[in-house]
Amino acid sequence: MPSLFRIDYHPDGKVKNITSTKQGYEQVVKRYVSNFDAAQFCTSSIVPYMQVIHDRISLEIARGCSRGCRFCMAGMIYRPVRERSMQKILEIAETTLASTGYEELSLASLSTGDFTGIEMLLKNLMQRHQKDRIAISLPSLRAETLCRSLMEEIKLVRKTGFTIALKQAPSGCAMQSTKTSLKMTSCIRSQRYLKQGGS
Repeated sequence: MPSLFRIDYHPDGKVKNITSTKQGYEQVVKRYVSNFDAAQFCTSSIVPYMQVIHDRISLEIARGCSRGCRFCMAGMIYRPVRERSMQKILEIAETTLASTGYEELSLASLSTGDFTGIEMLLKNLMQRHQKDRIAISLPSLRAETLCRSLMEEIKLVRKTGFTIALKQAPSGCAMQSTKTSLKMTSCIRSQRYLKQGGS
């Protein structure tokens, strides 16, 4: 909390030191949810009367990212990677859809395609909710994780959006320095899948 610290500056404006004004509050301790299945999730959110941009359930299936790209602050801040179990995701989806009446479910994380068993999760969700015309969207995919099977499952109800992160470095040297592994061939292949699938 900023009000509990005093900041002293050098004449040139640079920070000289930061002193706590409250005893025993010298350092901020990072907190994170270690058991993601135990993390609370609001299953009965307020549903607006008007149409909003994010007119769907946004279900966080994982937190953190294993990639470690050097330009991505979120990938560093939200370490370590934690995933909800498939059973817990299916339970939350069932309860939230029943209590809100939404017709779209978005599987959210920093990199949804990296979720362990994403294809099986998608199949299970579609088997349970296809009859009710519930669409599934994947808001954060790396180009190399997009595959035909994901696209085929998603369009069983209706085509929804794909957000693909094209983090491609211009050279091998730049890829090494930023710790990105995406190759141009993966980008082109993903683009072909989307075009063939009609997205």
